[in-house]
Amino acid sequence: RARFEAGDAESLPVTTAMGPGGETVYRALGEAESGAFSDAMWCLRVAGAAADARCEDYDLSLEFLRRGTLCTDALEPNDGLAAAAPLDGEGLLAAADGRLPTGVDLELPLTLELCEGEVDLFRFQADERDVLRAWLESEDVAGELTVQLLDAEGQARGDVGRVTSRAADARVALTIAPTADTYYVRVAGQAASTGRYRLFVRREMAAGVCAEDLHELPDVRNDLSANASVLMPADGRATVNNAAICDPAAGQRDEDWYRFVLPEDASALCVEARFQNADGDLDLMLFRSGAGGPACGPGGSCAEGYCVDGRCAEPVDEASTTASGEFVHLARGEAEPGVYFARVFGAGMANNTYDLTLSQVPAQVDACLRDFREREQANDDPRTATDLGARRAVVCDAWLCRNERASGDWYRIHVPARADRTVHLSFAPRTDGTLLLGFVDPENPAAATESAELQASVQCLNIEGGPTGVDVYVGVTADTILDDGDSRVDYVLQVAPTDLARTPRGACDTLSGGLFRHLAWPTARIVR
Repeated sequence: RARFEAGDAESLPVTTAMGPGGETVYRALGEAESGAFSDAMWCLRVAGAAADARCEDYDLSLEFLRRGTLCTDALEPNDGLAAAAPLDGEGLLAAADGRLPTGVDLELPLTLELCEGEVDLFRFQADERDVLRAWLESEDVAGELTVQLLDAEGQARGDVGRVTSRAADARVALTIAPTADTYYVRVAGQAASTGRYRLFVRREMAAGVCAEDLHELPDVRNDLSANASVLMPADGRATVNNAAICDPAAGQRDEDWYRFVLPEDASALCVEARFQNADGDLDLMLFRSGAGGPACGPGGSCAEGYCVDGRCAEPVDEASTTASGEFVHLARGEAEPGVYFARVFGAGMANNTYDLTLSQVPAQVDACLRDFREREQANDDPRTATDLGARRAVVCDAWLCRNERASGDWYRIHVPARADRTVHLSFAPRTDGTLLLGFVDPENPAAATESAELQASVQCLNIEGGPTGVDVYVGVTADTILDDGDSRVDYVLQVAPTDLARTPRGACDTLSGGLFRHLAWPTARIVR
């Protein structure tokens, strides 16, 4: 235990929490305008709660927030899904029927403000297949603000909008509503970005799923590998948003093919298709050109396999679960350089819209660069955690650098009321290093737990939901990082819905491919 005293003020209230490296963090807060501080020289005394208490090797940091830097716009607090400010209904943008009007650019008639580390959320209702857009304008943003559309479970959908200044063109967040439901607009600052902004939204009715696929050219569809859409990764990544699997005529099967080149310097490969399974189950296959096989028959027909670059070939990896989203992953040593094809198609005759992301994980031999989710803002602390939303999530293109071994990579998960989650981490301990997986509930430090099996290639933990939906955090840290020339450990992190009442081990065994059934995985319980 610790006791903090500031000057002649009474001892400040102290809270405890588990830090990113497993250490105990004691935090004391003196509220603004409370009389606890004045404009004078002050001293801070740290002492044990008892006279004989000892604490070696501790770190101390101070943070001052002046009143003028606090966010005080008219819609605060709106930092979480439950507190999101309404745009329709009782909100300021509602038409006479209480909904957002369609086909109109709507500006929220308020000047809003975003402070460092803060997010603003807004909510509204949309109908199935509505096209949704949101964008920002700002004159004094310091850095870059982003805007993104989220579904009812807090999962990000579609393109990310950005704004840096009024002189620069604002990028628009765009998505298509898969179902009639509540949707959210999320505004956040990259790194330490702050500033005042104005929010715009637009809702319009779509002509149907077939008209929504902007990646199908009117005269040449990408239904064959010969007509595949070409992906051109920038800095190792390419994204296709709002694509669609659509059968415009009864019995006519649609499938989308994408072509890309894996360069010599790529060490791993991940392709992910994100969609709502309830709207239509999609599957994903990955092919490598030049894998051999007989020549394709007329019209690209094959007795076995699929026609890829004129040859009948089998996929090098495929994903055909019933989850909301599919991914294929080739780890280091499995991903040979060359031309690859990704095939997205419906299970049976299912139709759906989807987003596709291609990540080429570089084989770094010098300094360990930040992974894709840390290029705009590091996630080495729960306060800057990467948001994974409320439903199934996959991170198949991340790595932990040696200098992050203790601080780790942190992810925020929203666990809905009375819902359970499994968090699964996989890595290569013999060739890369051994990772650990921790859980933190910021409102209940006693619930902190960790999966730390040192003789396995996975870590797993289950989260038992409580009476209300809450945000919790999971952190990836390293026990060992091998000296293999790249100063990092690659990993795949998955979050899966589960039912612990039916299956006490959650999805740990399924996600581990049936291995490690002898291990006892921890369960964290949410009681608030």
